[in-house]
Amino acid sequence: MDTFVGVDIHKRFSQVHVQSQDGNALAQVRLEHDDPDSIRDFFGELPGTVHVAVEATMGWMWLADELQALGCTVHLTHQKKAKAISESRLKTDKVDAETLCHLLRTGFLPEAYLAPPHVRDQRMRLRYRMALVHMRIRVKNAIHAILVRYNIRLPYADIFGRKGMQVLKELVLPPPAPACLKGWLELLEFLQSQIALAEHSLYMGCQDDSRVELLTSIPGIGKLTAHLILAEMGDVSNFCRPRKLASYAGLAPSVHQSAERFRTGHTAPGRPYLKWALVEAARAASRKDPALSRFYERKKRQKGSAKATVAVARKLSKIVWHVLTEKRAYRPAASQQPGSARTTNWVSASRRTARVS
Repeated sequence: MDTFVGVDIHKRFSQVHVQSQDGNALAQVRLEHDDPDSIRDFFGELPGTVHVAVEATMGWMWLADELQALGCTVHLTHQKKAKAISESRLKTDKVDAETLCHLLRTGFLPEAYLAPPHVRDQRMRLRYRMALVHMRIRVKNAIHAILVRYNIRLPYADIFGRKGMQVLKELVLPPPAPACLKGWLELLEFLQSQIALAEHSLYMGCQDDSRVELLTSIPGIGKLTAHLILAEMGDVSNFCRPRKLASYAGLAPSVHQSAERFRTGHTAPGRPYLKWALVEAARAASRKDPALSRFYERKKRQKGSAKATVAVARKLSKIVWHVLTEKRAYRPAASQQPGSARTTNWVSASRRTARVS
């Protein structure tokens, strides 16, 4: 016997609707989050195999862990595809929970990928480090703005290196610039130390994974970027084609078609952290790999540097799919030599498998 549960989760409480296998309503209750024992008691007393539909919204992770610990089968709802809820004319917490339960029982629930706990923990560590890097970029931009304001140019390729930082600390500027510059420099040094600690923790905590070795063979992808891609992507077998991975990452252009009219627009929404990792890798790959560099320059002439970088990132996502699916390291197209052993032309292969517009 199976029991089906729909959970409309909020910050402080969850509205729960329970149905039997025949569709009969068994319960409609509100569970307060400040009383976790009552939540465990309620789900622990449900008969048979319990299937629970939980919305992929803020706070779902702790509830999913609690339910899985109780032996429930958790189904994470894909919010954007659950149109029966978002387009409902009568929208209340009770109706939402009942709709989730009904969709789950009838097999029409649009599900999202439910990452296991260790993958979610890895995502948190990687996202924390990425957030620190973004903060560091903003601080450096603020320091550059002060230098531009007073027409100061330092003779260093990296003004935030050891010598550059020393010069920045000794600059004589009119008020209030010295106090602002001093504060930005102190914040920069603090962020540098926190990033170093985060990276050390990541390197110590990252488990050996053969997939990381495969991904680091791709130009532009380092060890931490490879771990970020794997954590955000999940299992590559979830994507039947490389185009699916590009779409999941938010790198595929949106398509508008009506009868004979067909046009593409901006990239469709996807996983922002995966997209960021591939775009950053594309910036380096377009300089390191000859074939990708030629591709970037061609796209740059046609559509500009920003869209060219996204196009390279889209191609990289397809190369990632090939590398992980075929379990073979990346081989640049330029490595093909007459008379040499046959190697895979990954750039050409990705173009044959799924064209990049």
